[in-house]
Amino acid sequence: MAHARQQIRDAVVIKLKEITTFGNRVYTDKTSTHKELPDVMVITSDEVINYDESTKTTQTRILTLNIEPRVKDETGLNDALDNIAVSVEKKLLEDESMGGLITALQMVGTEIVFDGETNQPTGEMRIEYEAWYRVNPLFPETIIT
Repeated sequence: MAHARQQIRDAVVIKLKEITTFGNRVYTDKTSTHKELPDVMVITSDEVINYDESTKTTQTRILTLNIEPRVKDETGLNDALDNIAVSVEKKLLEDESMGGLITALQMVGTEIVFDGETNQPTGEMRIEYEAWYRVNPLFPETIIT
């Protein structure tokens, strides 16, 4: 069975593929070649681990989950990214437990970057979430609900 982080990423990918703007252009690897935009990447970066002091067999993990949509050659890149943000935020809140995988999902910030140096200007947004989940440290692939 896959690590809990991968299970969470996969669940988010499934949700984001429901947004028609992206279609199947939802990726979990920054090294993938993304020729058609808009697309979105689902990246898990940092993780903080807290032990349950009463049992020592349960960890609460706080996973940084970055949702990174990109658009190009649009009039109003800022507006295009904000419209995508509306879709992403609503979609993730439809089932913030991701089918029971996480105990809490909290949006913590947004960053927007523009690249006007290419012949087709692009914009990228990073929507950062904290995803809380629990595991036994001996079984990091098994999520405790």
